[in-house]
Amino acid sequence: MTLIYTESQLIQQIIDLLQLTDIYQENHPEMVASAFSHTWRGDLEPHIEVEPECYRIQLYERGILSVDRPTLEAADVIYFVLEDIIYATVHIGLLRKYKVNNRDQHLQYTADVLAEISEGVDHAFHQIGGIYEQWHRAGRRHEL
Repeated sequence: MTLIYTESQLIQQIIDLLQLTDIYQENHPEMVASAFSHTWRGDLEPHIEVEPECYRIQLYERGILSVDRPTLEAADVIYFVLEDIIYATVHIGLLRKYKVNNRDQHLQYTADVLAEISEGVDHAFHQIGGIYEQWHRAGRRHEL
């Protein structure tokens, strides 16, 4: 029988991993917790359901469930949430760096900017290391 972690255990594990990076921010615990929210389901933001026998990795688009992947592995859940938060944090960092907000002033996604995003995400996963860095380099998110 597979051990199923509680929401709070998963949240803490994800926060502990984010704290290994130099991109860690005070709002990360809130960002992690939102992935487990029972009321909020943002567009294409990870949503995790913890069931007695498995986890469900879900994505909603315009309020409609578009992805629903069951898994027995807590590491899948942890990786999926990490990938989303790391990417968002790096992206927001570049918005600030270039003084744009993507509402009325847009970031130009040039090859250099895309390389900065990729390097920032790669660096954060390198700081975390282990299976999560391996999965990131292998592009595992697309498999989930």
